[in-house]
Amino acid sequence: MSENKGAGAIVFIIIAFAVGAAVGFLGARLFGGSSTSGGIVKSDKIMVQLNKASEVGNNWLVKIDDYAISKAEFEDSYNLLKSTSPQFAGLSPQDEAKLKWQYFESMIDEYIVTLQAVNKGNMNVKTANLLINSSARQSIYTLYLKDNLPVESSFNPTPQEIEQFYQQYKNEFKKSGYNAEQIKQVATENVKKMKLQQWMMSFISHIKEGYKIERNFDAMKTLGITEMGMSGGMGGGQMLPSQAMPQQPMPQQ
Repeated sequence: MSENKGAGAIVFIIIAFAVGAAVGFLGARLFGGSSTSGGIVKSDKIMVQLNKASEVGNNWLVKIDDYAISKAEFEDSYNLLKSTSPQFAGLSPQDEAKLKWQYFESMIDEYIVTLQAVNKGNMNVKTANLLINSSARQSIYTLYLKDNLPVESSFNPTPQEIEQFYQQYKNEFKKSGYNAEQIKQVATENVKKMKLQQWMMSFISHIKEGYKIERNFDAMKTLGITEMGMSGGMGGGQMLPSQAMPQQPMPQQ
């Protein structure tokens, strides 16, 4: 992806709060200047990256007061969305155009609401930083796994795996009314997803072996994090329910 050249191309807006009440904001070219040891931004600050229109120059798509969304920013953000969202692969030209327009308009909305929040200064900073940190962890998690994925063909199911999946869900397939080709498609996609999940679990488990993990079980119990939650196969390295494979076939029409 392209990079902005020069520190002057970015304005980092630091919003300062005191016990939840805004005390103003500073628009300055800063990075990491308001951090605690370890380089973590203090909990009473929010760092937002926006491009100044004066720095973008003629490379702008839309101007919003003194700020602008550049062609490079949109292109990099859009390509990142496409590369990390398999559901957007193989779109028709018309659907691609719709997605680009919707994403572009959403970026404008995000800029405007961000500027409004900066100007009004009445945000819940603790909640905002929790969301930012959570999103950052999830993004890094996704990108790191993506960068270390084996070649896609390694997840292709064998005829034996497809047959095994079919036998496991034979009754459901019969009720679905799908023909042989549709059943093969469903079985193939589901087996590929299961093999991908198995790879992820193995990959993460291998990484965890290199770290010392110490759990404070007494403290965990005060928050309801107990061994009871381990029943049902949610062991270390496994996906959350929202990420797990469905236990019933999901035919694609």
